[in-house]
Amino acid sequence: MHNNDYKISPLVQTIEELEDEFNHSVILKAEDQSKIIGSVRAYEKNSICYIGKVIVHPDHQNKGIGKKMMIGIESRFPYVSKYELFTIK
Repeated sequence: MHNNDYKISPLVQTIEELEDEFNHSVILKAEDQSKIIGSVRAYEKNSICYIGKVIVHPDHQNKGIGKKMMIGIESRFPYVSKYELFTIK
């Protein structure tokens, strides 16, 4: 957990907020033996792809999983003019 901050958006969003995000975003997951070990979410607005909530389980980091998920997002938004990645502050 980044700085032990358990109040970041992915941990406190409501079911309704998650459903809305699911309906308006691309959400990818990485699995290992049917267990989710990574995720990324993105949406397009005004020809910009906004990418956020990128996670990879600590036991699976530095194995290229995040890179593969980013390539997956880019392949779903090939027509945008730029990509913008946002992280927690």
